Amino acid sequence: MSDAILNINYHETLDKIDSYEEYLSSVNMILDTQLWKKSLSINTIESYSDYLAIYSKGLYSKEAKNKIEEIKDKDREEWKLAKGKHTIESYTNYLKLYPSGIYSQKAKMEIDKLEKEEQQRLKDIEIAKEEEAWKLATEKHKLEKEEQQRLKDIEIAK
Repeated sequence: MSDAILNINYHETLDKIDSYEEYLSSVNMILDTQLWKKSLSINTIESYSDYLAIYSKGLYSKEAKNKIEEIKDKDREEWKLAKGKHTIESYTNYLKLYPSGIYSQKAKMEIDKLEKEEQQRLKDIEIAKEEEAWKLATEKHKLEKEEQQRLKDIEIAK
């Protein structure tokens, strides 16, 4: 749709109307254009879908459908990147760009899964550290007993 329509002077348009039908048509065009401008400024699938729900055959219906597809394509692209990296950060970045995107629920589930895996990994590291500390303490105790026994044996041998 031409930028000229987007920059309409509404008062001039309404002043040039000769019939009631022209008036209704002009008012409809003005409302259509205003809603389209609002949809553009919001620039989400929802905003364009709202526009199409009211103006399914409106002045900008084709552009609204194209914008929805563009957003979906970009959404899919970002999802592929996030999924390829498979990190909490990549999924979080996806959600910042597309909080209500096609894959937003999957992204949230992946974040939860990765956070749980990280918590488990940290627990496993802590357990391994504790086991190693216990093993070292046991070994130290054994060596101390052996040293005490050796000193006793030396004392007895004198």
